[in-house]
Amino acid sequence: MKKLNFAKLVLGGLLCTVSSGCMEDENFLELEQPRTLATRSSTQDGEPGYITINYPTALSLKFNTAIYQDMELLWQLTKSSAYGGLRRELGFYIYYNYKTNKVYRGLTVYGPLVHNDETANIDLGEPVNKDEVCASFHTHTPYTYMPAGSSRLTGRSLRDLLTATISGIPGIVYDYICDTLRAGHPIDYPAFVSTYGPERRSSRTISVN
Repeated sequence: MKKLNFAKLVLGGLLCTVSSGCMEDENFLELEQPRTLATRSSTQDGEPGYITINYPTALSLKFNTAIYQDMELLWQLTKSSAYGGLRRELGFYIYYNYKTNKVYRGLTVYGPLVHNDETANIDLGEPVNKDEVCASFHTHTPYTYMPAGSSRLTGRSLRDLLTATISGIPGIVYDYICDTLRAGHPIDYPAFVSTYGPERRSSRTISVN
């Protein structure tokens, strides 16, 4: 298993592992809530002032209309990818540009197609912009076509939580609404988006001229 660090977030199912590259989409998404910036002006000519960047909460990203639509799209793709004894996870990073007060997401990352006897996983790789990354998102896979007797816990895995806690980057996961998912369940069984790990990435103070 690859080492956990800030740049390589581990995302995926109950035993998901993580690490490979993703690039940002060009479409930008307006934040539904304005940013809050603490500023301090220069005390003398030529000395820099400072701006504190407050990143959006995972909860606000979850309810951001445009971001949620993309999460929903990946959930539908996750379900359609489950066939013939195969399944895969999908995901992306979410970024925040304080200068434009906008969030945007990275390109969709496809986890490998795995067989019934394998653990689903995804590799989001390093964030394209480490200063702007503010959350990660991934899906978990259906068990509709798994062998009888197969089951898994739903929601964030312990490894998901550990990765988010160590990296300081909130996680968002799309999964079915139940405690234990069992083989043969309806593919369209109710599902939802939930958050885990820190509420938001810690604020960052930068100097400005």
